[in-house]
Amino acid sequence: MGAGHNQSLSPIWERYRRGPSWASPPPGPGARSRPEDVGWSIVRLGVAVGIDVVAVLLFALVGRRSHDEANTFVDVLGTAWPYLAATVVGSLIAAVLPKRSGGNRSPYSWTTSVIVWVTTVVLGMVLRMLSGDTAAWPFWIVAFISLGILLIGWRVVARAVLRARARHTVTAGSPRHEGR
Repeated sequence: MGAGHNQSLSPIWERYRRGPSWASPPPGPGARSRPEDVGWSIVRLGVAVGIDVVAVLLFALVGRRSHDEANTFVDVLGTAWPYLAATVVGSLIAAVLPKRSGGNRSPYSWTTSVIVWVTTVVLGMVLRMLSGDTAAWPFWIVAFISLGILLIGWRVVARAVLRARARHTVTAGSPRHEGR
């Protein structure tokens, strides 16, 4: 194994060392330094929808438990399916809507959060009623509050983590920290 072999592995090693691109902080100061500037990709969309699915399943599980209903996985899916379908629709709507400044929105932006949240509740309730279930107004209120906390909450945490990582990256790369 000569020096040429190590050089050819360098880009692979760098990619491995940095981790997956969807989890990486925005590169360098000034360029994509805000969490809302981290755009969509298939991986980011998949991760966002995956976390939203977990949030909706948690909503259904807690709801069923509060009414002393059976909590098998099939039962929870039966309760959650309208909201799961609505979450996917909301994520796709948010992913294709362009920003005013051009490009697509981040899965962590406020606009995306609100689009996914409102679509999940409203379309989820419509699908629930079309399937023969009820949706009394108190349930709408509970759903808006609960799903708002869950669907917007994880995005707030993600934005905070991305901001902290971006600050750390900028600080670590600044000239006064180079010699440490």
